[in-house]
Amino acid sequence: MTRRTVLIKESTRQTYAALLLLQKIKAGAKYNVLLEKDDQYMEASFELLMSHEKIAIKDNVYTITDLGEKTLTLFRKRYTDFLRNFDVYSAVDLSAGVFAFEEYWKIDDENEWEAYLDEERWEDLRIAVCEYKQIDPVEIVFLSFISEGRLSKITETNDSGWQFDLITGSIWDEAAEIIATALRAEDLGYTTSDGTAVSGENVLLDIIKQGAELNRVLWRNEDAALIKDDPFSLPVDHKTYDRYRNNPGHKNSEWNEPFFD
Repeated sequence: MTRRTVLIKESTRQTYAALLLLQKIKAGAKYNVLLEKDDQYMEASFELLMSHEKIAIKDNVYTITDLGEKTLTLFRKRYTDFLRNFDVYSAVDLSAGVFAFEEYWKIDDENEWEAYLDEERWEDLRIAVCEYKQIDPVEIVFLSFISEGRLSKITETNDSGWQFDLITGSIWDEAAEIIATALRAEDLGYTTSDGTAVSGENVLLDIIKQGAELNRVLWRNEDAALIKDDPFSLPVDHKTYDRYRNNPGHKNSEWNEPFFD
């Protein structure tokens, strides 16, 4: 595995910070125009949202606009698509050719499921898959942090202290490290017992196809209410599973839309 040098731009940090801030405003958080205490660390995020008309000022408090609602819906669509179509690649046994999520509906106990995912045999191939589909790996890691509850202090509480961490904290260092050390397509190639070379890209394509079929089996006939209970998920268009299954390079159209243009 080749380690890469990864630098997450300040503008990228601001984008995702602004999206979480937008979600908090949507959920009822009140921020005065004259930012106080820790909220001052978010000044650049407020400026970003204001300059793109995602928020407005009413009675000296920031409120979400129609454009902001549309941007938040776009973010939630990507998050939901991540959960339903990419999370399955987070735990793959390359030697046995199996996915941890094949046992998803068979393990009812949450602690047992977490222990199962912690087994050393699983490899996280989400970065490899998203790069093949030309999706920014930073966003995939950020969405995984939300899914895993790593940002719950921000998304689910009114506690203070998160503002500085969100802009400059260790979460970005960790995200960069995850991307730098992630398996890529070129790491997956191997030579068979008869000396035949199998390229990493062919291995990845096979994994993507298997994962897409597994997603179709796991989720297609399940009610949308089974999506994790969080403020970001949306109902699923079940036809999307066929699109991902039929084309390994497919990604839903929302991944092509900018949050701030």
